[in-house]
Amino acid sequence: MNWSLIVLALVALTGVAIAENSYLIIAPKLLKVGFENQLSVFIAAASKPVEVKFELLIGQQRISGLTTVKAGETRNATLTIPKEFPVGAAELTIIGTGGISFEDRRDVIVYDNRYVLLVQTSSSTYRPSDDMEVRIIATNEELMPLENSETEIEIYDANLKLVGEFRHVPIRAGISNTLTFPIAMHCNVGTWLVSATIGNTTSSVEVLVARPTTPSFDLKAIFQRFLLRTDKFLRGVIEIDNDENEPIFGRAIVAVGQITEQDVQTMMKEQAEKMQKHEKPLPKPETMPVVEEWRKWKSQEMEIAGRVEINYDLLSLFNVDVTKVIAVQVYIQVTDLASGQERFIQHVIPVFSRDVVYDIRPLEFEAGFENEFEIIAKRPDGKPSKMEDLIVTVSMMLGNEQGKIQDEKSVEIKDFYTRGRNDIGFFNVEIPENCIGVLMTITPLSEDGKARGYRTHAVPLMPKPRRGVSGGKLSIELLPSIASPVATDANAPVVSSQISTVGRTSNFYIQLVPAKSIQKFQPVPMSYVLLTNGRITRTGEFMIKPTKECQSKKRAIKSEEPLAPICVFNGTLPIEITRDMVPYSTLLVYTFQPSFGLNVAESYRFSVAGLFQSTLTLNATIVPYTTTSSMVGDDLTESKEDFSSSEDVDLRSVPLSKLAQDKNVLNFHLLAPQIQLSALTLWNMMPLFKVYQPE
Repeated sequence: MNWSLIVLALVALTGVAIAENSYLIIAPKLLKVGFENQLSVFIAAASKPVEVKFELLIGQQRISGLTTVKAGETRNATLTIPKEFPVGAAELTIIGTGGISFEDRRDVIVYDNRYVLLVQTSSSTYRPSDDMEVRIIATNEELMPLENSETEIEIYDANLKLVGEFRHVPIRAGISNTLTFPIAMHCNVGTWLVSATIGNTTSSVEVLVARPTTPSFDLKAIFQRFLLRTDKFLRGVIEIDNDENEPIFGRAIVAVGQITEQDVQTMMKEQAEKMQKHEKPLPKPETMPVVEEWRKWKSQEMEIAGRVEINYDLLSLFNVDVTKVIAVQVYIQVTDLASGQERFIQHVIPVFSRDVVYDIRPLEFEAGFENEFEIIAKRPDGKPSKMEDLIVTVSMMLGNEQGKIQDEKSVEIKDFYTRGRNDIGFFNVEIPENCIGVLMTITPLSEDGKARGYRTHAVPLMPKPRRGVSGGKLSIELLPSIASPVATDANAPVVSSQISTVGRTSNFYIQLVPAKSIQKFQPVPMSYVLLTNGRITRTGEFMIKPTKECQSKKRAIKSEEPLAPICVFNGTLPIEITRDMVPYSTLLVYTFQPSFGLNVAESYRFSVAGLFQSTLTLNATIVPYTTTSSMVGDDLTESKEDFSSSEDVDLRSVPLSKLAQDKNVLNFHLLAPQIQLSALTLWNMMPLFKVYQPE
């Protein structure tokens, strides 16, 4: 990653060239009250230890911290800010004395996020005289619901005039009651603001209050995002409502057509002929071609009373064979029976022929180095899928000193290597130093080995300029989870994942490729900083060791994986994932070693899951009411056992309401993953409610 991006996006960096009397200070942009904020200090070279003093100033309030750092050492300083400290823009002064002297000032923000607020409204748009319903969801910084608290709700109109206010709104179990605010008939239309405040935390949402000029109605249609070759039915929902969001009556025409491979090839051929003749393509009319085209398709008519669900057999009703098309077109035209107005919607639903789509990453890479890329195979719903045969074409545009295109170079990649996963393929490509643009084309191959042009996915990328004198390239990778053994069989399902989970240890693979030959084959000390939501949550140091050959250690699983470069330093950094790293964190790894000729830094952003580890599912079943006598009776003989002599039975009377006779009972059961909680366990956890419902 570009060093300047690390400075701007992640941390405040202060430093000079790695030489005598040089230093590096990493401080977060955000400092939190009631929290031990950490700052990291590195002194590259100094004649004696350096005392570094941190002083935070906001208004007349100030807090300071002190740490002592030796040459070549990274130390952390803790700046504890009390909860009563004011929030807002502040100035952080850093003063170093002793071995070297320096003074630096940084603009930071002191904040208080002890609470996370979400403002919900019943709609995003309203009309004058409508009722606006507002509800607040409140959690602490760990996203756990607030048990007992209060919030204040304010409503501002389009002129930022306070028109509504609710004070001391109670919050129980993380949620408030639903409050109703009537919008006046004569009001300032436009964008309104609804805000909620707890302590120093404020959250708001914008809603639109508008007065329609002419009566109208809205048409909504929801269909599948994609179809598979095995799908036979078209499922969806059609809704129509007026300006007051009330359902209305209408008449609809649903027509379904198809797009075949021949249609795509014909269209591409026509475009190629126009390009050869240097003809400027004519603008496409918007309405007439659509109307004329759908009239050739088979259609169905229906009456709509606000909402209707459709479930059509594509082959029998519309003569569309999903196994022979690449997309399905749906045209819907609705007429309002009251006003006679018409609305239409056209959907194009792609058909995935092999139930897999591909993506490529990283999107950021550097010129002048050999970069590693990975192809990710996913199902249309985003879940991992087995990778199939494909071709990746890397087209590189080479420029001159003025940045103009001078030459082009193409590389075709057919062979990939894996790292214990069958949904990801890796390949290495050396990007020339004068490369100014890259076009990566992913082309899946059909069963007969031919490339299908219409399924080609092209991604234009721009490499980052080659860094200055850094001494090497540093890369970070989150290793797959080892909760279950990784299958080496390419046909086996994917069992590994690259998601960090609270309560588990995530292993990060760190690799350093020196830019030139290294004479010292010794472990290299590295420093790391973990940042979450703008603050430093963890820092530390670790070692990476040189591989053999320079001692060449391979991480290959397939024989076609390229050999590891000579003199590669690598290692694994284990980090225990905690709740304060949710939902996203960034790992910054760096080292400054003049004796090795290394001056490198890199960052890696990853998601953290597992905030709620014990998810429960509530199931409800309707069963007939059972009388008191049958509760202790034998189902087969209808005989009643004598429990008077049993010491294991509670003989206390069970009070039953007469209103419960001849009723149905809703039984609730909580299901945990792979286990069903018993009634006794539920009783100990929470009250067990039964709701009586007339038959």
